[in-house]
Parts: sequence; C-alpha cells; structure tokens
Amino acid sequence: MFHLIPSVLLATLFGGSQTLFVTAPSHDLGDRVHDGSCLTVVCQGHVTHGPQWSSVSVIPVNGQGMPQSPAEALSWYRKAAEKGQAVEQAYLGYLYQTGKGVPQSDTEAVIWYRKAAEQGHAGGQAFLGFMYQSGRGVPQSNTEAVIWYRKAAEQGNAMGQVNLGQMYASGVGVPQSHEEAAKWYNQAAEQGHAEGQTYLGYVYQIGKGVPQSDAAAVAWYRRAAEQGHAAGQRRLGWMYANGRGVLQDVVKAYMWASLALSNGDSRAGPLRDQVAKQMTPPQLTQSETMAQKCRASSYKACE
Repeated sequence: MFHLIPSVLLATLFGGSQTLFVTAPSHDLGDRVHDGSCLTVVCQGHVTHGPQWSSVSVIPVNGQGMPQSPAEALSWYRKAAEKGQAVEQAYLGYLYQTGKGVPQSDTEAVIWYRKAAEQGHAGGQAFLGFMYQSGRGVPQSNTEAVIWYRKAAEQGNAMGQVNLGQMYASGVGVPQSHEEAAKWYNQAAEQGHAEGQTYLGYVYQIGKGVPQSDAAAVAWYRRAAEQGHAAGQRRLGWMYANGRGVLQDVVKAYMWASLALSNGDSRAGPLRDQVAKQMTPPQLTQSETMAQKCRASSYKACE
C-alpha cells in the first residue's frame, strides 16, 4: 500500500492552480482519498476543503508505466522537483520534514520548501514560515516566519492565515493586534479550516478583536466540532456546561467533552469529569449513546 495523502494536507501543500500526481490506488476523490482501484490512466477529483483548491490528479498504481513502488514514486517526485515544478518541490519538502520515504532532514525540507515558496507556491510559503518559526533547518526567526506566513495568507492559504493570526494575537514577529488576528482567523474559518474556526470562536468568546458574542463563539465552535476538531469539541462542550450562547445542557456538554477526549484533547478530561458529577445515571447513558451516534455519523448527527 502506497502512502495516502490526507486531503487537508493536499489542500495545504498543493492549493492553487497546480496539479499534483499522487501515487496511490484511489478513486472517489471528494472530501477524502479512498482506497480502491482506478482503471483509467489518470483519475480526476476535487478537494473540497476550501476555495481555489484545484483538481488533484491521482496516478493509479496498476502497472501500464506507472510507478510500482514508493522508491520509484519518490524518483518521479524528485525529477519533477528538479525540473522546477513547485508542487512537487513542496511535497518533497514535506517528505523530508516528516521522514516519509526519505531520511528525515529539516535542512533538505527547507531547501525544497524555499524553492517552491520563491515560485509563489502558497503551501511552500506556509511551511517555510513554520520552519522559521520553529527554527527547524534554519536559524529561528519570527520575522522571517511572518514574512512567509503573510505571503501564503494573502494567497488564501488557510494554514498561513491561521499562523499569521497567531503571530498577531501573541505579538510575536509583529506588533500585537487582536483585530488583525481576528481578521486572519476569519479568513481561514470561512474556508472551512477547523483550527481557524476554533480560534475565531475563542476571540468571539472573549471579545478580543471582535465584539464579544457567545452566540457567534458557539456557531464557530460547532462548525469546527462537526469536522472532528478536538479543541472545537471541547470548547463547545464548555459552552453547554456553562450555558454560554446556548441553553445549559449537561448531556450535550458531556457528549462533546467525551468526543474531544477521544480525539486526543486531554484538557477535555477534567471538563467531562466535572460535568459528570452533575448528571444522573440515565443522563450519562443518554450522553454516551449520543456520542456513539455522533462519531458514527462523522459528527453530522450529534444533537
């Protein structure tokens, strides 16, 4: 089985007008890349996680001149990257950053991200900004991070928008501005970016950079939660537990906190335990049943 690239990552790395060749046996491209077979030479699909993210071409791994191993696929990526193809340059950078199929090397990752970024590739710019912010493969520089995040953000890259918003919120690399932070969170959130939605919900909850509004906070937390975003689920649970922006409901609060905890948010544990103390055994059973139904529906049938 070849490595299947999550569509969110595809959108982040390869957003724009370019076409990516993904070496994976796949079909039914929509919200995700699924296992399956593709009998045509190239299957066309569309990643639906944000505007201006173009069709993604999938090379089926079924013979007929197609790459037959991860090593061969990597060779194809490298040849395209060395010919100046920005999409493949960005993806090669990602492979080096994560050590997928190649020895992990932040230095090599930066080299390829920079090549893509200097061609104007928004995903490469966002990841190069991250490397500068974290000091991986380059000397740490918040100023450089902001430069590259801004370039990506201004092209509509949601990762760049969220990270630029965080820099403004904390005053790192730029003068602190909650208004600018909220602006960039909003742009990412409107694209359907779950992390951006959670950050935007939070600034509405505390009233920094936007007028305070519990109702708006709940609306954005819910949109993130329904994408399976753990922090959004935890924060939505907290709003239910405290009756902020919604009627207080311990059953729903417990459900969302349980889902957040199962999705890796350890901070949801204390919230769930606190809410549980206020619940009857039938309410606990009801909440656990709702959580199972919610999870089975991919968070679309939760309340």
